[in-house]
Amino acid sequence: MNKIVSDFLHYLKIPVSRSYCERLIASHPDFPSLLSIVDVLDAFQIKHIVARIEKDRLNEVSFPYLARLDTRHGDMIPIKNSRDLEIKKDDLQFWDGIVLKIEPTAFVADSKNKTLYEREKMNTWATRSLVAAFISFMLWSLAHATSVVWGAELILAILGVVVGFVLVAKELGFKNQLVEDFCSGEKASCDVVLNSEGAKLGWLKLSDITLSYFIALTAVISTSFFVPGNELKLIGPLAITSLLTIPVVVYSLTYQYFAAGKWCRLCLLVDIVLVIQVILIGILFTSSADISLYDGVAAASTFLSFFLIAGCVVIAVRNQVENSNEIVQSLVRAERIKNSSFVFEELLKHEKKTDMKADLEDDISIGSKNAPITIVMVSNLYCNPCKDAHVSVHELVDKFPNYVRVIFRFVESKEKSANQYLIQYWWQFLRNTPSEFEQIDRLMSDWYADMDLAKFKVRYPLDIIEHPKLRAILDRHEMWIQNVNLRKTPTFFVNGWPLPDNYEIHDLAAIVPAIIDAKESAALQRSVGV
Repeated sequence: MNKIVSDFLHYLKIPVSRSYCERLIASHPDFPSLLSIVDVLDAFQIKHIVARIEKDRLNEVSFPYLARLDTRHGDMIPIKNSRDLEIKKDDLQFWDGIVLKIEPTAFVADSKNKTLYEREKMNTWATRSLVAAFISFMLWSLAHATSVVWGAELILAILGVVVGFVLVAKELGFKNQLVEDFCSGEKASCDVVLNSEGAKLGWLKLSDITLSYFIALTAVISTSFFVPGNELKLIGPLAITSLLTIPVVVYSLTYQYFAAGKWCRLCLLVDIVLVIQVILIGILFTSSADISLYDGVAAASTFLSFFLIAGCVVIAVRNQVENSNEIVQSLVRAERIKNSSFVFEELLKHEKKTDMKADLEDDISIGSKNAPITIVMVSNLYCNPCKDAHVSVHELVDKFPNYVRVIFRFVESKEKSANQYLIQYWWQFLRNTPSEFEQIDRLMSDWYADMDLAKFKVRYPLDIIEHPKLRAILDRHEMWIQNVNLRKTPTFFVNGWPLPDNYEIHDLAAIVPAIIDAKESAALQRSVGV
């Protein structure tokens, strides 16, 4: 479900990191419910509409949209156009009447998403560059092929690499709609065959052997064209390996027909490639006038070396990806518990509550003063972690302006006058102004941009004054901080309780929606006397 949503957002050209979006949805306490999707869209500030539609009026809904199926996993299917509506009519028999429409946007309110999205774009360009280099080398090799048969042999080896890669990727859980459509059918199911015991040779996967074989074949054929006549040395070894693939093809076909009862169309492609290669190698073998035993042994050694190297790399990559997937799944399950509002509030209550009576109306704060969630951020003006945390609290208030209020308090820093200067500027120029919250956020952002008092004074000029009320604010900060007994900065208090260990301030973005829902539900029950 989460992958379908991230793919749909990319279809709408919304700049969302696939991995980040999928992880946020999967780690939601109510996953795989529709609420897990809606809360993430709200956190990203992506406009959307959830509606219930009569089943006979679905064709009146404008494209594109996501339709929810009445299944245990809360599956969603994307409907992008009228063709999708026709193709997926069998799936839509399980549609529960809920439609999710998402408005395209170029803005996503999440700094971490922006970082990860840019990283994914770089990875995409790097992958494309690598593929382009591979294609260029293969085209060069084809241009230097000594005959049409050798060119066809290389093309088949490349096709085998592509199909082998898709087989391995499919087993590792990577999905592509074109591949899924190709593999599905009345008597076809690649998953049934690939996940069966017949797809293994001991602890080895036949798909790994397939990919390694075709990689080695592509390598030896393409590199043989560097020296004219070198390809002739390969005829003997390739003739032997081709003959050895015949039992493999027979096993593949008989196993799929008799044991699995389903056809793996990708496996059939591999079988076709192997059969055609046997024919082509036969043509090359019969037309070759002279085959040297010594040259054949040397070529076979080269092929075997490529095969072993490719096999080790493929198996190592598979193991690494499988281990990474297991780690990610474990983390997601742990985060799902961690993001539960019930767990969070119970952990809060185990902390020692701090007296917040010092919270007077003259505190520097952003967000609604009537917000049900009040966060006190205690920071040092010369602290880099505080700088990063400020970005998180800004995003938190930006996402939930009516529900979250953040109060800023400052410990004594290396330049004590910095605290006084920043507080006095707010007190003198920003306090009680119509745009106070926006200006406070800009003030804090500009300070943390340089953390340099001299530069800050140039941008925010001020005559230092001694005012009893201002002095009272500064003294109150110092007294409150001394009583709290801080161990580090930044330190956060949520409604008076210290933020529990193993929680970061940015974690609250996933927890606040559930807290809000719980409070609103409780308020509604009280209002109706339940």
